[in-house]
Formats: sequence, structure tokens, C-alpha cells
Amino acid sequence: MPADITYERGGSAVVVKADVASGWRRTKNTFGYWTTTQAPFRGDITLKAQVDIAARPNYVGKDCQDFPLSLKGEFGTDALRCRFGAGLLEVRFLMCDSLPWRWTPARNPEVFWDQYPMAVIGRISLAFRFWAIFMLPPKLRAGDIREWDTQFCSGGLPSLGKR
Repeated sequence: MPADITYERGGSAVVVKADVASGWRRTKNTFGYWTTTQAPFRGDITLKAQVDIAARPNYVGKDCQDFPLSLKGEFGTDALRCRFGAGLLEVRFLMCDSLPWRWTPARNPEVFWDQYPMAVIGRISLAFRFWAIFMLPPKLRAGDIREWDTQFCSGGLPSLGKR
């Protein structure tokens, strides 16, 4: 079951909604939910959102065969918040610097968030992971980023006077 992406506050807030209960399925060793969806963001930028929820530990047997509809909860911060209840999940985030930003191998900016445990049901806990990847067109991708504070690359050990 794909998730839905909507924008609020003129595009400065992103809301991703997913029907976890209808997409809950058996995985290799456990039960879980996984989906990915895309939506246009601004200009040529596309937002790709991925949600992954898995029951832990592996080999839960039939204990978590169906997603518990009575499960309700909320976690996160003001900038990045997750709510779930009645089998539905909603992730809401504001576009700001305090988000857990990182770069993908293809040099696209992304927000990655994981929460363990997301919820606990008896002996089973749910692991939550969320990605929001801003797919840039090739002309806008970030190039090499210097992560040192000098314009010269050291040719040897600076303590030996080699530069």
C-alpha cells in the first residue's frame, strides 16, 4: 500500500501518511510494513519517501501476524513528528536545519530517522525507519564538498612541516 505525500504551509511542511494495517505482511523472518512513494516537490525536485516498520525480535511466530489496530502513539520533536493509531501512520516534518540531514551516495540530500522501539506489544517491539530523499536533477546535485578548514590538502604529516 503506497503512502501519500502532501504539503502544508506553502511547502515548508511535509506530511506522509501510510495505511500500515492494510500493508502489514510477512517478511523473511518476521512481519512488517514497507512502502515508497514519490511526489513533485519544487521545480525539478522530486520528493521520495520511504517508510519501514518491522516487528522485533526476528522469528516472532504468529504473535504479530496482524498489525494491532488498537495501537496508538506519538513520538518525535516539533520539527519531526510521527503519530500512529487505528492502523494509520503519519509522519510530519518542517523543512529546517535541525532535521537529521545526510547525503545519499548519488549526492541527493535526505532526511533519515529511525526510532527503536516505536512501540512495544508484549514481548514484541516495533522498529521504525523513515527516509525523505530530495531527488535533484543532475545539474543541481551537490559536487564534492571539502570537509576541512584549509584550502590545501596535506601532502604529509603537518607536524613534520610537510604540506
